[in-house]
Amino acid sequence: MHTFPRRILPVFIPFAGCRNRCVYCNQNRITGTGSGSLLENASRQISDYLSYSDKWDELAFYGGSFTCIPQKDRLALYELAREKGFDRLRFSTSPDCVGNDVLDEAEAFGVRTVELGVQSLSDGVLSLNKRPYDVETCLKAIKSVSRRFITGVQMMTGMYGETAADVANTADSLAALKPAYARIYPTVVLADTELAELYKTDCYIPPTPAEMLLRTAYAYAALTSAGTNVIRTGLQSTDSLEDSIKGGFYHPAFGDMVKTLIILIFLHNYGEINASQADIHKFFGYKSLARKHFPDKIIIGEDFQTSLPEICLKAKEHIFENNGRNPERNSASYAEELIRQTHNR
Repeated sequence: MHTFPRRILPVFIPFAGCRNRCVYCNQNRITGTGSGSLLENASRQISDYLSYSDKWDELAFYGGSFTCIPQKDRLALYELAREKGFDRLRFSTSPDCVGNDVLDEAEAFGVRTVELGVQSLSDGVLSLNKRPYDVETCLKAIKSVSRRFITGVQMMTGMYGETAADVANTADSLAALKPAYARIYPTVVLADTELAELYKTDCYIPPTPAEMLLRTAYAYAALTSAGTNVIRTGLQSTDSLEDSIKGGFYHPAFGDMVKTLIILIFLHNYGEINASQADIHKFFGYKSLARKHFPDKIIIGEDFQTSLPEICLKAKEHIFENNGRNPERNSASYAEELIRQTHNR
């Protein structure tokens, strides 16, 4: 079982190392980090965080493709981390830049965790979205990194050219590789991206909000049921992000909605959820929707407790069903109800 430090100092290096710009990407908008010299920008962020607190477990370089950065810049960032007192590091990077040389280097500088931007395991989807690698490269990278580091993966749902089947295949394939943790990001259309132009001309039509919930719920359920810790579902809310969204479905509580959908599907198709007194509220769902629909199926059970991986394993098989035991109440209808709830204050 992997443990995850709770105090990670994040340093955002938008687009650093990126050899091309993916159609959906605007890291400056996502992170809220401005422009400037790579080293100066990183140093300023670290100093700002250390002024708030000196209690951090490790430092992370996010927002770019760290191992694709020229070596002199990587070494400068490593040295900066060391000067600031960090001997435990992590970074995110692209699967096409994880050769043995950079992994040897990473180990030497105290990197313990590597996060790979997988996004999709469909060659067609990767190509349309201008990801700089193919599926074979990505799978080899995950296996190579997993032999030496705690491995995290990022995947996306609702990408340009993607189908529900692509999501299911990506999630199931990643789950089989058993990364330690994952982040799942639903696609939103951001200003100043190629995707925004595709959206404007109807070349990219985002999945409906309910469909986005279903696709993301499948990914969450597949990974969680296989033992991968999904540490984030949905983009982190920032003013710069919300101001720049031009299309697609975004909600700050997207992750809670995804988990609620999985719980609703489980309760609809199976029996009860048994939880401890301390944890029972976790299964009530977004706006207590699960408790509203199934008040007698979420019960206190100190002797036997239903685990989230068990719920995910069973719910996963029904997420894309067109009908359930009650044809008028299936997975899609629960997803649509969750979307309606976002308008009820």
